[in-house]
Amino acid sequence: MSESYWRIGEVIGDSGPFGWGAGRLLRRFRYGALTPEECRIVARHTARLAGCEALQGNWQDQPSTLWEPSERHRVLIEAVEELHRERYLSDATWAALDLDPAQRVELCFLVGHVDLIAMVRNSFDRVLGEAAVVTPLRTGRTVESPAWLLPETPRLPAPARSEIGLRTWLFSKGTGLLNGGGAVYGVEMFSRSPRLFWSVVPFLASIGPLSLGRELGELITLRATWNVGSEYHWGHHGRAARFMGLSEADIARIPDGPTAPGWSETEALVLTAVDELHERRFISDLTWKSLTASFTTRQIAEICLVTGNYEMLCMALNSFGIRFEPNAWQGGLAAPLWSALAYRGARRAAARTA
Repeated sequence: MSESYWRIGEVIGDSGPFGWGAGRLLRRFRYGALTPEECRIVARHTARLAGCEALQGNWQDQPSTLWEPSERHRVLIEAVEELHRERYLSDATWAALDLDPAQRVELCFLVGHVDLIAMVRNSFDRVLGEAAVVTPLRTGRTVESPAWLLPETPRLPAPARSEIGLRTWLFSKGTGLLNGGGAVYGVEMFSRSPRLFWSVVPFLASIGPLSLGRELGELITLRATWNVGSEYHWGHHGRAARFMGLSEADIARIPDGPTAPGWSETEALVLTAVDELHERRFISDLTWKSLTASFTTRQIAEICLVTGNYEMLCMALNSFGIRFEPNAWQGGLAAPLWSALAYRGARRAAARTA
């Protein structure tokens, strides 16, 4: 996928947190639990479902026998299709997979990784393959009745320190001690594949501050999180959005999408792009024309990357059944900081609506 990583850098530019390094950081993701053959199967099939012809070309020269799947590969392909379409593995598919916890993490993450790249390539190349599969929007739900995509209970117990390593365990517990959550459940889940986890961290750390601004960045994140049905990131970014100046009314109408009354023209446009990326990994011609009239190339790329990033993270969190940590961002050693940020955010929200 080297050309696609280079293309991401080309369209974003060479400055800021989403500079040319974004493609380089995405390229450094390392998958060590799935076999190379399984990675090729997952990546190629995801690229096909995403309608990304540029990505599919990376595997066209593979031997034809590779695509005559065994029973294990057939189930793997069915899981890819469910993740791509639903952003979640059902109980039946989860049970059918003959994969250990690290391989399950990598399966979910690789589908999201390819989808993220496809969002940039499809949109900036202005090409969408005929085989693209639509992921439906979660309409008819509210903040009070979110119907999160989660199994009834977490599907695996929390990993022991010996499973995830001392460094990750300290990171999880240390962050939990600061924010009051006790641990970071998402970190503990992803670190079941240590090689992948530590190769992804630099990319995650590069997200923000955005040239789009803090408010638009959180709107994108919340809408992407809502579309994927993630209770985990909705909990975290619902709090972060308040810190950044979004009002309770802003957050409450996120489920209604870009057509909800109260959005500015710019906000509605950005939310429309997020929805289109979720549905087809592609920004439509009409929306693209409006975006290019209002935003820079880098800013449009940020919309694609932030949307893709949270969809990539959330499909694994959903499938493993990871819940938001109780009391996160309210107590802990950094409680005075959270209080100060909440106060500042409330003032910013009041100023926006004045």
